[in-house]
Amino acid sequence: MVAQETGISAKKIMFNRMSLDEKKLVLHMLESMKNIPLYFDENVLNDVDKICTSIRKMKLKYGIRVALVDFIQDMKGAHDEAGVAEIGRKLKNLAKELKIPIIAISQLNRDKNNPEPNRSRLRGSGQLEEKSDIVILLYRPEEYNKSYSEPFSTIPTNGTALVKIAKGRNYGTGGFILRFNSETTNFCDYKGVDTDEENTKGDNPF
Repeated sequence: MVAQETGISAKKIMFNRMSLDEKKLVLHMLESMKNIPLYFDENVLNDVDKICTSIRKMKLKYGIRVALVDFIQDMKGAHDEAGVAEIGRKLKNLAKELKIPIIAISQLNRDKNNPEPNRSRLRGSGQLEEKSDIVILLYRPEEYNKSYSEPFSTIPTNGTALVKIAKGRNYGTGGFILRFNSETTNFCDYKGVDTDEENTKGDNPF
């Protein structure tokens, strides 16, 4: 987050390779971020029931408005589709109970010949996809020496990423290009590029 806000490379911050001015900027940013309502729980290991309990506690104590779980395939029971389905069911029920969005990060099955992600490559995909209201896939063809497919084939891949809305209950599907800075892991607008596949009519639902 500090790298994103300051524009200083995350590696320089992590390994203390900053100039004096950069250090001052980072310290100033850290001080200003102290009161950001952002909470981490790294004590719940990988049990979905414990994770749900932790989210409930944070909702009661801090009034959190969104929860992010990183990541589904690292949880107990996620070794088969039935286990992934059960995890997805519990997270979705919790989201309804607490009336907050829960973002669950998932791995994809790899395809060296065609690295562009799609819904069928979600690990444990059938049930996980069914439980999700929105499925968002990120793709950086630059990493594979590939080009974007249509309708983005003319967009340069250097320093860009495709955000693909593969499923959007009540939103529709589509995609758009963002700029991506790998040094700071920061995404920002890439002007004038979006497409709709169902009902988005060119509007970015996010």
